[in-house]
Amino acid sequence: PVGTRLRYVLPPPPADASDEGRRAGATRRTLVRLATDKKTGDTVALKYFCSAEERDHERDVLQLVGPLVAPRVIDCFDDDFGVAEETGCGPLEFVLVMEAADTKQSLAEFIACSAPAGSRARCELMLAATAKRILSLVNAVHALGVVHLDIKPAHFMRFRGYWKLIDFGASCVVGSPCARPAYSEGYCAPEVAALIASGGASCDWAELAGGLGV
Repeated sequence: PVGTRLRYVLPPPPADASDEGRRAGATRRTLVRLATDKKTGDTVALKYFCSAEERDHERDVLQLVGPLVAPRVIDCFDDDFGVAEETGCGPLEFVLVMEAADTKQSLAEFIACSAPAGSRARCELMLAATAKRILSLVNAVHALGVVHLDIKPAHFMRFRGYWKLIDFGASCVVGSPCARPAYSEGYCAPEVAALIASGGASCDWAELAGGLGV
């Protein structure tokens, strides 16, 4: 195990850092911080997890779907010191290093900023092209047998100018056990909502992957 600060330069944490990674229907908590690689000078995203199992799950799914769809995985390790946050699961000691997005602007902010930015025709063309890219990303994930389970505008960000899907912590691979799906309030696929309302313990993820809602 190696301390994060031996490899990366970390800026002071943001004031709202404790709110990051909060998801309804799950106790999983994560924290994402930007840092600078001391060797290369590149900006990277450090995602801290409560457990090695959660970190390794997201790493494996990211590697499965590939860097054209999701952030590229650079490294993962256990941090001797961790991050002391009030997460309900103790210090966050398990780190996944990924490529950093171009900016902190997600699809949610992009849509909000694009609406008043130009002519109606220009905005419609731009949003139509973006929607096509988003749908192609979700289709690509499903084609690989992965169900994201937490699709929402905030989980799309641009990397080198291209939109990618982020935060696969709640995802499931078809055929693997997933007792109860996690979700974000206000963004829950009808199939998942029905499962939760019925109190079901499991579902057919291959069937869920057939739609674009999850």
